[in-house]
Amino acid sequence: MRATDGLGRPQEGVVIRFTLPNGANDGVLDGSIAPSLEKVSNINGEAEVRWTFPAILGTHHLDIEAMGVSGGTLNIAAEAVAS
Repeated sequence: MRATDGLGRPQEGVVIRFTLPNGANDGVLDGSIAPSLEKVSNINGEAEVRWTFPAILGTHHLDIEAMGVSGGTLNIAAEAVAS
């Protein structure tokens, strides 16, 4: 996730919340069983987590929200398929 201002400049210090709306059914974030984690954007405006899918085929969801930023929400759906 990268937080920028209206001119595309990186914004340091923005709190970014990463949430698995279905909890463990959507996986884990940074190896934690917590359904959500908050990170603070760095000098480049970046905040990240490692999203690991569960051993369940199907669609998994991750919601990302820049706290206090109007329109600062992203909803991701990713499909786990058998290989």
